[in-house]
Amino acid sequence: MMRSGVLLAGAVLNGTFAAAAMWLAGRALGLVPLEALAQLWTLWGLVAIGVTFAFQQWEISRNLGLAASRRLRVPSGVRLGLLVAGILVLMLTAVFRVPVFGSVSWAWPLAAASLPVGTAVTGMAYATFARAGRLRGLALVMAAENGVRLLVTGVLASFDAPTVAFAVTVPAGFLVSLLPLVVTPTARPSAPQVTDVAARHLPALAMIGSATNLLVFGGPLLLGAAGGQAAVVSALFLVLIIPRVPLLLANALVPAIIVAGTASVAAGDAARIRRWVVLLSASGGGLAMLLGPLAYAVADPIAAALFQAGGQFEPAAYGLLAVAVALVLTATVTNPLLIALGRLKTVATAWSMVVISGAALAAFGVLAEPILLATWMSICAAAVVAAHLAVALTARPIPRT
Repeated sequence: MMRSGVLLAGAVLNGTFAAAAMWLAGRALGLVPLEALAQLWTLWGLVAIGVTFAFQQWEISRNLGLAASRRLRVPSGVRLGLLVAGILVLMLTAVFRVPVFGSVSWAWPLAAASLPVGTAVTGMAYATFARAGRLRGLALVMAAENGVRLLVTGVLASFDAPTVAFAVTVPAGFLVSLLPLVVTPTARPSAPQVTDVAARHLPALAMIGSATNLLVFGGPLLLGAAGGQAAVVSALFLVLIIPRVPLLLANALVPAIIVAGTASVAAGDAARIRRWVVLLSASGGGLAMLLGPLAYAVADPIAAALFQAGGQFEPAAYGLLAVAVALVLTATVTNPLLIALGRLKTVATAWSMVVISGAALAAFGVLAEPILLATWMSICAAAVVAAHLAVALTARPIPRT
């Protein structure tokens, strides 16, 4: 119980530090100048959740029960893929830096280019402690990542630094990946060894994690791509600080869920996982029914008081956003459970529909209004949770290859 409490504390600090850094940047810069930094944080979230989730799932499952290593061993093909991804991100964000960041500065594309490699090594750092069962070390890494970002943001804000200087805040958090090189956790010997996810599955795992994050925190990016106003984009980014802590908390619990899920399947107790998916899906539906009306009634005054961003959205948009957040929170926890059942392809297919529909609607300008964006988010979240529930009710574990 104490070890779980330590992990929860680390996760809460992770989300709290991230929210504080974003809030502080918003106060220091104002709504319109904040747009570039908001989009960088959004891109980090998409890449971080995706890549970190993928490397956690892969690294934990292939080394579960083995001694943790001082060196992070990544196959050359994976390293090459991360390098190529960084180059592609640099090229795309450089070409489209004005519509994406609202700025001509190269600082933003360069910061964005660091995201694939930075998030990968951070995910490996998470996994190094998680696979060894050393949750205190994992909690320390989680808290420190966004703690560093908050510290850098505070320093820049105190010196009234220009907006472009804030581009360093996100890459600065990747320094925590050095912790496993300093502190080598010794694995607990009781965990079973399970060969679960092959390296070739990393793209699918990354897509699942990124799509999960896209459905909530990708809202500013989609709104901006669809032609939304800079002030509205920044306001949405700030409003989404509120659910960031619980969603980052859910993502922080993923390593422990991966370990427990793969161990349960290895022990022949897949029925337990299915029961948990059903219970969590039902709980998520109930939470959505509670949060939707509540956000409809009180979200705008809260946005005005906390972020000076009141009056930017209709009450219905707030209600739909709250529904989407509750359901995405549910899917974040059930994703690794279904993957443990061997349903990686099914989960990946469901989330790929989210990515495709979001990209298509943003490209045609359909998501330029917050109410339309919130509607799309809530429909997609409900569809994914329903798909997870259907799989849990009908699926049996299938062999992994």
